[in-house]
Amino acid sequence: MRTSGSRDIKAVICDPRLMRKFAELAGELGLTYSVPKEVGVKVSADIIIVDDECLEHYEINSNVAYLVTNSNVENVVSEVVGVRRASVLMVGVDLGASIAYAAFADRELVSAGKVREPKNFFQRLRELMSFIEPRKVIIKVGLPETNDADEVLDEVIEGLLKMGCIIYLVDESKTSTEAPKIALRRLNVKDDDILAAINIALRSGMRVT
Repeated sequence: MRTSGSRDIKAVICDPRLMRKFAELAGELGLTYSVPKEVGVKVSADIIIVDDECLEHYEINSNVAYLVTNSNVENVVSEVVGVRRASVLMVGVDLGASIAYAAFADRELVSAGKVREPKNFFQRLRELMSFIEPRKVIIKVGLPETNDADEVLDEVIEGLLKMGCIIYLVDESKTSTEAPKIALRRLNVKDDDILAAINIALRSGMRVT
C-alpha cells in the first residue's frame, strides 16, 4: 500500500487505459495511493478517485470523492496533489538519448520525467500549461556538450517558439553531478538526467530571440 502523507487516498479505476494515464500522472506529480485488493467491496478512504465503471461495482465511502474521466484526469490529479494555478511555469530541459524535463510552478517542483521525442515533450508541456494556466512559460534548455543533439535542439527550440514560450539556452556542464538546489519535498528524483533538468531550470542563461 502507498499513502500520501497522513491522507489515505484510493484509486478505484476500472478502465485500464484511464488507470495507466492516472498512474503516470500520479507518478510525475508525486501522488501516492492504494487500490482495492478485491472487486465489489466497500471502499473507504479520506479521498477516493473513481471512474464510471467502478462506480457501478464498488460502494464508495468517503467525504471527498472525484469522478475521473479521460478528459479531466489531469485536473483531478493536480487538485488532489495541491498543484494550483501559477503565475510562472518554468521548465528545465536536458537533451540526450531521451528528453528529460523538470517543471516548476512558481518555483515549486511539480512534475519531472523523461520522454523519447520532442513531440512527446510538447504534448506534456501542453498538458502542464492546461491545468496550471500560467501567465508566463519559461523554458530553459541545456546546451548539449556534443554536437550529436543539435538536430533535436533545433526542433525543440522551433516548437517552443511556435507555442509562445520564452526560451533560454543554459550551460549544462556539471548539472547531473550537482545536488539539486532545492528541497525535493514532493518528488523523489534519482535519475541523473532529471537532476540535470532541475539544475538547468535553476540556472541563468542566454535568451533566444
